Amino acid sequence: MLVGNSHADSIKTTFIKVAAKHNQAVYFIVQNNPLMAGGLSPDIVVREAISKEVKHIVVHFSPSGISVSKLKELVFLAEKNSIKITFIDPVPVWESHIPKMMYRQLKGFNDNELQTKDDYLSFNNELFTEVDNISNDNFKRISIADYFCTPNCSYKLEDGTPFYFDSGHLTLTGSNVIEKALNEAISAGKYSEN
Repeated sequence: MLVGNSHADSIKTTFIKVAAKHNQAVYFIVQNNPLMAGGLSPDIVVREAISKEVKHIVVHFSPSGISVSKLKELVFLAEKNSIKITFIDPVPVWESHIPKMMYRQLKGFNDNELQTKDDYLSFNNELFTEVDNISNDNFKRISIADYFCTPNCSYKLEDGTPFYFDSGHLTLTGSNVIEKALNEAISAGKYSEN
C-alpha cells in the first residue's frame, strides 16, 4: 500500500511497475492527505491496510508533508498488526518551477538553480534525524539523495527531459530515477517464509 500526499501520487505509475515485477498487489489511499492535519489518522490507515490484508505500507511525502509523530504512531500501530512500514525520503524540491526555468534557459535567460546533496540533506536534516530515531523492527528508511544528487542535485536528464512538472512533483521520467529505491522499498516489505 502506498501512502502519502501528492508526492506519492507522482510516483504511482513507477511504483505499480516495480510492484508488478515482484508480483505484489498495490493499494492506494484515495484521500490525498493521509497522516496530515485534517486527513486520515494512523489508526484509520492501519485499519484500511488490515481490511485489504496488506502487510507492507510504503510512505512517501513532500519534505514538510508529514508529521514524524504521525509516522511514529503509524509504525507503532502497524507493528502491533505485523505490518511493515518503509519510508522513502522526500525528493529534492526547488524554489523554481522547473519546466518554466528550463524554457527560460532555452530563450537565453540565465535562469539556473543549484542545489547540492549537502543542501538537500541540510534542508531535510530535522526530518531525517527524527525518522532515524524510529527503531521499531518493522520500520525501514530509504534514502534517495544519491539518485538525484551526485553531489549536485539534478532536475533533468542530460538530454533535457525534466524530472519535475513543477517545483517538487516528479514526472514519469523523474519517478523512474528512483525505480531502484522503489524496488528496495517493495523488497523490504517481503516476509521471509520459514
